[in-house]
Amino acid sequence: FAFVHMFDAALEPLAREWQMLGCGFKLRRSGQCIANVNWVDNTFILASSIEEWRYMTTAMTNVLKDKYGWVWKHSSMEVMAVGVELPDAALVLPCDGEELQYRRVERMAALGGMLSKHEPTAEFISHRFAKGEACFFKYLKPFRGKAPVTLKLQAYATMPRACALFLAPVIHWTASSLKDALRWER
Repeated sequence: FAFVHMFDAALEPLAREWQMLGCGFKLRRSGQCIANVNWVDNTFILASSIEEWRYMTTAMTNVLKDKYGWVWKHSSMEVMAVGVELPDAALVLPCDGEELQYRRVERMAALGGMLSKHEPTAEFISHRFAKGEACFFKYLKPFRGKAPVTLKLQAYATMPRACALFLAPVIHWTASSLKDALRWER
């Protein structure tokens, strides 16, 4: 909890600066720009060009290091570029005499779902179903214990379904994906 507040406090001035500069992903209807999304200890930089991403990422890295001495874990430095060519040289950013090497990815698990460049809806749904199945098998043994059968059956059916359908409102459901969901549920 404290980490989230510290992170937000460090990034607040940057977010204002990015807004004034028009950095970020521009929403079609409102024209508003979204430059970053923070979720616990994850941050997503939304940039409209490689140059903008490099500027924003370097600024954020420097602010976090200057304010708290924080540095990135190498395993968490990932980039998923959609709709732009991303040369390897663009994935290296200078920072305090060091070079930060980012890794290009085609998809990433984030915010409880699977984000993908190629089949975003199908991969997202598949990821959530896998989570539901994992929940099913994780709690299989406890359901064999002493408890009323109706309670066990209700929990047995409810928990995996709830786990699989987590974030379902953000999915673009099609007739095909709905059929897949019904098939999985049965």
